[in-house]
Amino acid sequence: MELTATDMPTGGEDVSVTVRAESTLSMSLSTDKDQYIQGESVKITSGISNGETKITTADVKSNITLPDSSINHLTLYDDGSHGDGGAKDGIYANFFDNTSLKGDYTVDATATGSLSDGSQFNRIEDSSFKIIQGTNSILLLPDNLSIEGKTGEKITKNITVSTSQALTSVAITPTSLQSENGDIIDTSNIKVNPAAVNVSSGVPETILVTINIPESATSGNYTGKINAIGTNGSDSCTIHLHVTDDNVTDTVPVANFTSSATSGKAPLKVKFTDTSTGSPTSWFWNFGDGSKSFHQNPSHKYSKAGIYTVNLTVKNDIGRNTVTKTEYINVITKPVANFTSSATSGKAPLKVKFTDTSTGTPAAWKWDFGDGSKSFHQNPTHKYSNAGVYNVSLKVKNAAGSNTVTKTNYIKVITKPVASFTSNVTSGKAPLKVTFTDTSTGIPAKWKWSFGDGTISREQNPEHQYLQGGSYKVTLTVSNAAGGNTITKTNYIKVTTNTRPGIYSENK
Repeated sequence: MELTATDMPTGGEDVSVTVRAESTLSMSLSTDKDQYIQGESVKITSGISNGETKITTADVKSNITLPDSSINHLTLYDDGSHGDGGAKDGIYANFFDNTSLKGDYTVDATATGSLSDGSQFNRIEDSSFKIIQGTNSILLLPDNLSIEGKTGEKITKNITVSTSQALTSVAITPTSLQSENGDIIDTSNIKVNPAAVNVSSGVPETILVTINIPESATSGNYTGKINAIGTNGSDSCTIHLHVTDDNVTDTVPVANFTSSATSGKAPLKVKFTDTSTGSPTSWFWNFGDGSKSFHQNPSHKYSKAGIYTVNLTVKNDIGRNTVTKTEYINVITKPVANFTSSATSGKAPLKVKFTDTSTGTPAAWKWDFGDGSKSFHQNPTHKYSNAGVYNVSLKVKNAAGSNTVTKTNYIKVITKPVASFTSNVTSGKAPLKVTFTDTSTGIPAKWKWSFGDGTISREQNPEHQYLQGGSYKVTLTVSNAAGGNTITKTNYIKVTTNTRPGIYSENK
């Protein structure tokens, strides 16, 4: 889409564009009723389809926000065993039982999965329901408490708690007060007295609520609750606090934010929280993966592994400001181990620098150098003191899983070789075929054989045929980067014929 402006004033002006798209993929979310009594189970149901095709392999996760702002998590299933009807019918459901608190509950559900063409999808829906007072439950009055105050001011108010039971113990607890801009007055500034009370039928008890508005509090409307929770019921009083500060002057906002996570395995769901100052009135998020949001405190799911830069632009009537956090979100997958080395052979002592080349952003490394030594560094250096042939393995791990690679006979550490050999026979009639086997130590790299009849070979394990009778000496010279060594076996091969010995016979 290309937007062309005409008659633009000097300095420019803000332009808003709304883009809409249609899809055959749809998701519904609902509860079996709009209203329940305390303690009653709530069935949460979601239907997912692509046109006429039911989606039966989705992963559906829901979050239920309770009246006290706490969040419960619930997975919805399409297995025929969680109130969803028949298995694999595109209907996902489950029962939510934590309904002791009276008030409004909100539900948001996220469905992820793949379509038949292999493309990925992500759908989010929300719903709500209400829990009303059951029999013999707690009653807190008033239901709503509206308060106005200035920064630094202390405010006190009375509320009453009563019950229809003969006698019950009731705990009184406040929640934090939160503004529409995300500013918080925490519970350290909110006191209730008493915090627990025994109350009986017809005899209400008075609770003193004290709110200390911090000097640092920003102007705005804050909302929170005072909860009363008894053995067989609960109730709450909603607090609406309007805070003013006569000394505050309008300024350009300064953008800033935090997040619930900065790394994790895919898919990674991140809750972003605006912490900008200067009272912004609009927000624009760029999550670095092509997705954007205009919410103040959005949640975003990163579906693919990668490192993402996130920026937030905030604006009010005075101006705008942007903060960019480079490589802020790291989404990982299970790593794949691999490595290289500065050398794979050499004479003892051999120092080798190993370099991790694993993919998938590992967070931990374990090396086994094959000689009994190990290391947990990413790129270690190791010295092999003894000659030998060594296997090297590397195990890498991150939050998504682990993987191991082993390279067999990878490091060859040599010393000056010592020549030695055997043969399958040492005597016989001509023509005599003899197979020689190198048994030298020290890992030779080159071989030179002299068979005593004027012929030589440079194979490691040669085969040679003696054509004439006689006694022959055999010599083997071996060498590598560390040096060479020779062995001679005199009169080693004895060849007989029906005639006199040949001209290659040696004198004993």
